[in-house]
Amino acid sequence: MSHDALRVALALTVATAAGDAHAFQHIVKPGETLAQVAERVYGDARLETVLVGANALDVQGGTVIAAGMRLEVPAPGHHTVMQGESWADLALSWLGTNDMARTELLAHANKGVPWVPPVEGQEIEIPAVVTYLAGEGETVNSIAARFWGDPNRGWELNSYNRRGGVLVRHGEVMLVAMPGLRLTEAGRAEARAAAERDGASGGMALEQQRRPLHRRTGLRSAVSRPIPRRRSPMFGLDARRTGRRDLARSRTLRRSARGRANVAPA
Repeated sequence: MSHDALRVALALTVATAAGDAHAFQHIVKPGETLAQVAERVYGDARLETVLVGANALDVQGGTVIAAGMRLEVPAPGHHTVMQGESWADLALSWLGTNDMARTELLAHANKGVPWVPPVEGQEIEIPAVVTYLAGEGETVNSIAARFWGDPNRGWELNSYNRRGGVLVRHGEVMLVAMPGLRLTEAGRAEARAAAERDGASGGMALEQQRRPLHRRTGLRSAVSRPIPRRRSPMFGLDARRTGRRDLARSRTLRRSARGRANVAPA
């Protein structure tokens, strides 16, 4: 698959979502580099790795950008806690599930613990999440080293993505949470301008997490794997169709048996 086709496939996962934006679109200016974009929006040129990963720029071995290209810029979101909301409720709303991995991440990112609910009116930060398209020969440990600087945290990626194993399939989508990633004032201003220009967008990662498993489409991933349909071992027929056929046959046989039983012997 070409690099452009991969970018299109990733873009298909972007949809409008309620709430504060988790990502915004940056339109590359003439002569601009990824390091310059990262310096402007994050205050650290080294965070160009976040932009490379979020936009699948290195899938085909290159990270060149061109004027007019739209880059997804992962960014944190914010939410004011309402009465009765727990960390699990908020993880379900903003991170897609209320399992322990995402609940803990959200609580710890806001200096809390999962078993003590946030206070009503508290302003919490929703960590930025990078939607990363795995390359050839990658592992959860290499991805953890790339984004977090620690290969020993690969198990955290597995927990967050509800998957197992060290190896990552080529083309598999991995969600990488980035607590602590924040925008500069210039970055926040650009995010506001982008929201007015493009409309509020939750970004690829937010949509990838929030869509129910059975409704997710596009690239296969640990969180968007289509639910397989059961198949009959005979003739490859759909199991439900086979079941209905067997049920009808069984009813016919039972009616025939009852008919024979009701016939008086000669």
